[in-house]
Amino acid sequence: MGGLFSKPEPAPTQKKEINVNEMMAQPWRNVTWTTEERNKLMSEIAAYHPRLNTVPQFRVLFVGPIQAGKSSFFNSVKSVFRGHVTSQAIAGTDLKSVTTQFNPAGAIQSTSPGYIKDPSFKDQIHCFVFIIEAPKIEILPDNMLEKLKTIRRNTNKLGLPQLVILTKVDEVCPSLGKNVSDVYRSKEVEKKAMGDIFSTPQPQSTQTKKTDVNEMMEQPWRDVTWKTVERKKLMCEIAAYHPRSNSVPQFRVLFMGPVGAGKSSFFNSVKSVIRGYVTTQAPVAGTCSSSRTVQYKTYQIKNEKDGKTLPIIFCDTMGLEEREGAGLHIDDVPNIIKGHVPDKYQLNPAGAMQPTSPGYIKDPSFKDEIHCFVFILEAPKIEILSDKMFGKLKTIIQRTNMFDIPQLVILTKVDEVCPSLEKNISNVYRSKVVETKMQFTAERLGIPLCNIVPVKNYCSELELKENVDILILLALRQILRLADSYLDNFLLDETAVALGDLSSEATQMKKTDANEMMEQPWRDVTWKTEERKKLMSEIEAYHPCLNSVPQFRVLFLGPVGAGKSSFFNSVKSVFQGYVTTQAIVGGISGTSMTMKYNTYQVKNKESGKTLPIIFCDTMGLEEKQGAGLDIDDVPNIIKGYVPDKYQFNPAGAMQSTSLGYIKDPSFKDQIHCFVFILEAPKIEILSDKMLEKLKTIIRRTNMFDLPQLVILTKVDEICPSLGKNISNVYRSKVVEAKMQLTAERLGIPLCNIVPVKNYSVELELKDDVDILILMAVRQMLRLAESYLDNYSSDTDSTVDYYSEY
Repeated sequence: MGGLFSKPEPAPTQKKEINVNEMMAQPWRNVTWTTEERNKLMSEIAAYHPRLNTVPQFRVLFVGPIQAGKSSFFNSVKSVFRGHVTSQAIAGTDLKSVTTQFNPAGAIQSTSPGYIKDPSFKDQIHCFVFIIEAPKIEILPDNMLEKLKTIRRNTNKLGLPQLVILTKVDEVCPSLGKNVSDVYRSKEVEKKAMGDIFSTPQPQSTQTKKTDVNEMMEQPWRDVTWKTVERKKLMCEIAAYHPRSNSVPQFRVLFMGPVGAGKSSFFNSVKSVIRGYVTTQAPVAGTCSSSRTVQYKTYQIKNEKDGKTLPIIFCDTMGLEEREGAGLHIDDVPNIIKGHVPDKYQLNPAGAMQPTSPGYIKDPSFKDEIHCFVFILEAPKIEILSDKMFGKLKTIIQRTNMFDIPQLVILTKVDEVCPSLEKNISNVYRSKVVETKMQFTAERLGIPLCNIVPVKNYCSELELKENVDILILLALRQILRLADSYLDNFLLDETAVALGDLSSEATQMKKTDANEMMEQPWRDVTWKTEERKKLMSEIEAYHPCLNSVPQFRVLFLGPVGAGKSSFFNSVKSVFQGYVTTQAIVGGISGTSMTMKYNTYQVKNKESGKTLPIIFCDTMGLEEKQGAGLDIDDVPNIIKGYVPDKYQFNPAGAMQSTSLGYIKDPSFKDQIHCFVFILEAPKIEILSDKMLEKLKTIIRRTNMFDLPQLVILTKVDEICPSLGKNISNVYRSKVVEAKMQLTAERLGIPLCNIVPVKNYSVELELKDDVDILILMAVRQMLRLAESYLDNYSSDTDSTVDYYSEY
């Protein structure tokens, strides 16, 4: 036996084919594989104590090639003693070391800063551990073998004991992935450990219509209960709603859209449902081309049965028109949002309201501002809206985003694009043509599908219909939920301060049936309601181990449209108990909707407690120079120099002289965990420029020893069957392949990559989707907690940064 570090002998030309899963009848090392043995080992290790009083703890040095698993082994040990998988040491899978606090160009000198001249024995190394990858032991290059042998000789001179840990043994014997207790029965592992096969492998081959408008899907893509009981439940829920800010007695909702789209008709339909009969209050345009609404009007609705007013004020405006000088002037939109425009104000298409205009409200209160923005669009005309009209709508969306106001799109007249809905509107979410119209709207406007709802207004009917009522009430409830989420931006300040101005070539992968499943999942998850409750309780009960850090700060970063804001909204939805939106999301418009650095907190609606985590959202990354987040802003955010609501400048990073720059941030204001949000369907086609941006950020993050997590979103798009049953996510072969590829491309270990499905089209929560989201949040908390372990006390929590950027 040549030993681990002996040079491989030339490989014979003929080699007997080996079954890598071949097992011996008896193990060549005896191990007891029971829970009792695990507990016994943990107790034995915890009770160990060096026999020298001068050595309180043993110092063990890990050395090995890049990617061998040095940091991962430490993280694994920590995970065992923590009782859950976690990370503290930064681990990687790319070809560069992520442990970088050394100078590759030369060793430390006695004159180097920080050199310890007279170290005590307790500060010396007491054991030397080589970490080597089992799959690569036969193909280590000569220069690497020589380095290892030189280190071994030098270590021998010091009389230090040496241990070799062979990692990734499940890759040389795949059956160990299911049962690692067979490790000492595996013939392949024995050969790798004994060092009797060092042959170099031979090169391997790398071969690795036009739609019927009435056509229906078998199953609806949104779940709605079409029953009298549901109608009554919705009416009671809406009537009982109350804004959570004492300074806001009713939500103000602004309706906007082209002339004739149905803004006034929607209000009249809502009023009809609440009144119990078809009625009209707001004037409607009928089929005329000019707006019937020429004033800014506000409407309230009273329930005649109990005399109570709904918790919503409907704000109706002049319709949008293509022509310049006709319809609502879009410069009036910020005036309305800020509350400067009084009720019954006569709108002027030729020019917006000015501070000198009669009736201008100079100091509006927060209750008079807009809390939710609703676009009303006609389903039959969505594909033929002119570029000018779309330009106006997008300009309004951009201006609305500056105020962080949530947006909803109501698609009216869906019965005209699918005539069979006239008889049975309850099939609306089975209609293929309606789904197509909604998808198209999301793409054109850059508004996520979960914030687009279809309705049928009462326009020709004389009597109410239960299913039409339910669709209208669902839209109204979604408006209330969005407005309620918007107030969360201001709940920390109950005075409610008014808003101010504020591809390259794709990586080739083995072609796989997108829905192909493994027999057994490769990660174990309990998909039960009890598990969901348990995760929620565990997350809520988490508390940072440092008194100076009341909440963990987690930074989200990723390309535009990857789902950063959507993930936060999904987390919030889980803890609110219904699908909601607070952070503005960008659909697939290609440009970041997050223009500012926003921090968000989440409160558990049931318990009233705030979660121990602050979600920090940033502008999305873009390929182009001078677009999206400037990566030089990343260290500024990590260090805590960037204030909440800071307006990013893609052309340049924040400077110490910039307005709002925080000169001396405390440790609690710095970032404790870094989360990359990436789209599973696009991981293979990320451009070289985007990958380089991500890797640059990873390298900079590594300098701060910050733990990193990757969340892969939209996994149901790469494996369509997950749309029906997300609990199969860890059985999906294509999802596993995407996660493996992500690990390889970014150099982040697989244990720090998790898949999720954000709430994007659903209106109601689902247990299994919640569980996947909650597991991701729990992993963030665990990683952030491990990061704090670098600072053993509050006095250590002043970070010494080795580099400035």
